[in-house]
Amino acid sequence: HLPLRPCLDGPPTAAGPDRAADDDERPGDLAGLRLLLAEDNEANRRVCTFRLERAGALVEAVPNGQDALRRVKRAEAEGRPFGIVLMDMQ
Repeated sequence: HLPLRPCLDGPPTAAGPDRAADDDERPGDLAGLRLLLAEDNEANRRVCTFRLERAGALVEAVPNGQDALRRVKRAEAEGRPFGIVLMDMQ
C-alpha cells in the first residue's frame, strides 16, 4: 500500500484562464521536481518525458503500474521520494 492520492486540481503547470496558451511551454515551470511517469505506450512515454523535462522536471519513466509501484517504494527507501507520480487509468 502506498500513501498516494490523485491530484484533482490538475498539474502545477495547468493553464488557467489568465495564462496564455504558450505559457505551458515555458521552461522552468517544474524546475527540479522529481517525477515518475508510468505509461505503457512507448511513443506517449517519449513525448511526455520530453515535454516534462523541457518544463524542468527530473523525469523517470516506467512502462507499467507494477514497475511504478516498485520504483516508488525504492525511491522512498532511498530517501528520495518522487514529488509527483503520473499514471494513466487504463
